[in-house]
Amino acid sequence: SGFVGLLTAEALLLLCALVALHRRVPLVGATAPIERKSLMKFGLPVWGIRMIENARHHLLPLLLGSLATLSASGVFVASRRVSAASNAINTAMNQVYSPVGSNLFLQDKRDELRSLFKVFAKWSFSLGFPLFCLQVAFPKEILSLFGEDFSAASTALIVLSVGGLLNFATGPV
Repeated sequence: SGFVGLLTAEALLLLCALVALHRRVPLVGATAPIERKSLMKFGLPVWGIRMIENARHHLLPLLLGSLATLSASGVFVASRRVSAASNAINTAMNQVYSPVGSNLFLQDKRDELRSLFKVFAKWSFSLGFPLFCLQVAFPKEILSLFGEDFSAASTALIVLSVGGLLNFATGPV
């Protein structure tokens, strides 16, 4: 069934990730001591940002549901999910950029960091702009894939898409 295939794919992905991680950081055997203070200085801000992003992601539909009708909240969430496609590009680019950019910043390689930022900004815009154009040009058609009632949220999709455009137009942050 499909569920068994999904579980198999997830298990295979986990195995590949563990092999890749083991190549960078040995998972078995003696390890070097960890500088907890520097690890916490780096990790706590990243953890805080992720918590804020996660809270914002989940609280917005709940707040909207408490202020508007359930159907209005539902169509907004559908628009938000569709607009998340272009934002996923920026998120993926940031996952790569953040550690590399942090490393260059800590090594005081400002010119390389500037060059890396420009490359990532160009790629995120180049990959995200076509999705933005589709979402703005055909919002009703895209949302009608969820049902005819969802096409009423085309304005929300356009507004969210413009926000996504501004997000990936500024490059990795």
